[in-house]
Amino acid sequence: MLKEQLKSIPDDPGIYQFLDESDRIIYIGKAKNLKKRVSSYFLKKDPRFDIKTIVLAAQIRNIKTIVTQSENEALVLENQLIKHHQPKYNIALKDDKTYPYIRITTEDPFPRILITRQKISRSNGSTYFGPYPTIGSSKYLLRLLYELFPLRDCTQSISLTTKQPKCINLDIGKCIGPCVIKDSKPTYDTHVNELKLLLSGKNKALIKTLKLDMETAANSLQFEKAAQLRDRLQKIAKLSERQHVDIPSDKTYHVIASYDNEDFYYLLVQHIIEGKLLYQNGFFLDKKDVETEDTFIAQGLLNFYENPSTIPDEIICTARVSSHLDGSFIPIICPQKGQKHTLLDTALRNAKLATIKLSRDQVMLSGASRQVTDTLKQLQSDLSLKQLPIRIIGFDISHLQGEGIVASAVMFENGLPKKSQYRHFKIRSVEGTSNDYESMYEVVLRKLSRLLLENDTMPHLLLIDGGKGQLAFAHQAIKELPLNEPPEIVSLAKRLEELYLPNQPVPIQLSKTNPGRLLLQRVRDEAHRFALRLQRKQRKTIFQETALDVIPGLGPKRVKSLYLKFKSIDKVKLATPEELSSIPGIGLDLATLIHKTLKP
Repeated sequence: MLKEQLKSIPDDPGIYQFLDESDRIIYIGKAKNLKKRVSSYFLKKDPRFDIKTIVLAAQIRNIKTIVTQSENEALVLENQLIKHHQPKYNIALKDDKTYPYIRITTEDPFPRILITRQKISRSNGSTYFGPYPTIGSSKYLLRLLYELFPLRDCTQSISLTTKQPKCINLDIGKCIGPCVIKDSKPTYDTHVNELKLLLSGKNKALIKTLKLDMETAANSLQFEKAAQLRDRLQKIAKLSERQHVDIPSDKTYHVIASYDNEDFYYLLVQHIIEGKLLYQNGFFLDKKDVETEDTFIAQGLLNFYENPSTIPDEIICTARVSSHLDGSFIPIICPQKGQKHTLLDTALRNAKLATIKLSRDQVMLSGASRQVTDTLKQLQSDLSLKQLPIRIIGFDISHLQGEGIVASAVMFENGLPKKSQYRHFKIRSVEGTSNDYESMYEVVLRKLSRLLLENDTMPHLLLIDGGKGQLAFAHQAIKELPLNEPPEIVSLAKRLEELYLPNQPVPIQLSKTNPGRLLLQRVRDEAHRFALRLQRKQRKTIFQETALDVIPGLGPKRVKSLYLKFKSIDKVKLATPEELSSIPGIGLDLATLIHKTLKP
């Protein structure tokens, strides 16, 4: 039956639905070419990448498709259908982000090493390694990697041709200095490739290369270079010791264990490469969100093998997990004794401990959740809001004496900051003299327009930093957008901490201990902090780029004083020595030197 259905599937974009023997939809996906995508589930492919397909294909008894005009239209339809049907294998599995990942920013000409606890699934030009369960603190790991590989740790944009400001790391030998040494690109790339070898668990290949280079350097009487290579080898050995597992093998293993208690299902996958436990992934779901443990295990395997970070030679797992892997060409082992049984037992203990921790955290969070809900309900009542303000976006404007106007939009969800949704804006519509009203109108319009365009979730409440004027302009921006359910809006004035609502001339004054007021103050302060962060960064860039930096005796404080007085470097150039010397801390001699240096 499936073979006949495959023949009739079109080559158009659209969505496909897989149904089980009870004719229930179990999975919904989208495709640019439906025939190729659906057929791929039933082709014999490279078995190393086939585990996800094996788990899902075993359940499919029927296929339905819906053709769309474009891939983007298919994306929207897929989202709608998943929300409506809630297929059991489209479950949004929760990732236990207890351990850090290492991210290499390969979109940069000179990549950086970053530590993150969130692996972004969509392509963002980065390579991820991890997560690391046994490495210790992320700060220790990052410091050790920079000691091993003299790569840059600065945040500035570095090009392949133009020189950038250098930092002290080049002078003390902790970075090879791509900011100023542009022919260091081949050496830099070598270090990045060596780093990837190390993080992939291929220590033996890297050690062999470094030992050969060390011997070559010593034979050529380059003793300093040989000593540096020796130190690197020692640090690699130190890193390997922290990752070591007692299994003398060159093979790569995936050790998979599942565990459940009264609250959660938990699936643990450990990656053992060349005898070292390098990575560990944990997935879990609340029991009320999934039908059975088998459904959860299947979804966990689908989720993990969507984009596997390593390809195993063997999979070591429990019998219950192995039942979902029938048909895989990778050997599946369910050991009853011996060394591999010990590995599996260790994974089971880790899964049990993680599940116990989840239950304990849930008890703590339920108490905090009730408190947050009470706060939001009280705020809804105090402000006569139509909806419970679960999602709040706070807006703030920042500038330096009317120059460099920027804005921020910060998201709070259930009373907590959601930093992945924070956004900066450079104001475009206001030039010269600052205008907080127009700036607020622009940022609210741009933020909500973007949410509307991306079909993203709208906030329930907007918090505006300011009084009636800022509120009126922000409210006008909302009214100009075609929103079915526009967010409500309130402004918080700093002086008396008064709350203003549209079409209400009298402000609301909540008590200083009112939890709703305290929450809004926290959102306002966070928006202010985030806007100021970009504004200061711009200010620092302006100072760094001026010709004033090269003048002896003119430090950052005096540069700042000049900028505050004259607003731009061009106006400083036109100033007379007498005008320049009117700045506190700048005498006539220094003013004359500034004038001569900047004189066209």
